[in-house]
Parts: sequence; C-alpha cells; structure tokens
Amino acid sequence: MQNGSRALTPLRGLMHRDFQQPERFDPEPEAHGREPVHRVMKSVLVSGASGFLGSSICRTLASQGVSVRALVRDRRKAGALEQFGIEAVTGDVTDPATLETPVKGVDTIIHSAALIGPPSLPWNAFEAVNVAGTRNLRRLQTQLWY
Repeated sequence: MQNGSRALTPLRGLMHRDFQQPERFDPEPEAHGREPVHRVMKSVLVSGASGFLGSSICRTLASQGVSVRALVRDRRKAGALEQFGIEAVTGDVTDPATLETPVKGVDTIIHSAALIGPPSLPWNAFEAVNVAGTRNLRRLQTQLWY
C-alpha cells in the first residue's frame, strides 16, 4: 500500500435472497467439483439508477424481461427510465429509512450507487455514500431476506 491507501478486496458475494451465505459464493463451482447454481432474476432493485452505470443496467435488464425497480434520489431524473417500463422509486442509500420500501418485493439487488467526484469534496462525503451507503443497503437486505 502506498501513502496509507487501503487495499481493495474482491467482491465475495451477491446480494440475492437465494444465497443463504453470500460470503461463501463460489464463482467457479466446476473447479471445486460442484454443480453451478443458476439463478433467474425476476425482480431487481438497482441503486444509482439515474447514473451512467445504473441506468445502463436498468435498460439492459428491462430489455431481457426482468422487472426492474430503479432507486433514484431525484424523481425528475427517472423519466428516461420509466419509458422502458422501469419502476422508479425515490430513496437515498445514506438514509436507511428511505430504503425499506424499495427493497421489499425484489429478489436481487444491484448496488451501483457511488460518489466518484469531484475530488475537492471532503472524505466523509465519499465515505457516507460509498461505505455507509453500501452498509445500509446490505444491512436492510439481510434483515428483510434472512
């Protein structure tokens, strides 16, 4: 590590209700003598859905017939998504009280909400969205699904 930076760890699980122990998800089951597990996403919540990555994920899933719920902070930015049959819901990953309703009724969560700039923002702004926001969504998902 340079200059006190933190090492990044690879994603070790998926936020999907059918995985009883997401931290033990095996991305290469055949290599370990197990059958692959294929899950069909029926209803998906996408956080950060008004952003570049999130909106692309929403459109791709909707085009494949998946029921998509888009989590957006500003409802006015959801107009382009709604024309694809995507349900827009208002919420903020930094406010756990706004997440319970969007999470209910979905079987998969794709978390693409992130604060990436500008670099002049204080560190705690990045931490609130990227760390605490992820923790809020994961904690609620665990409470409701398990």
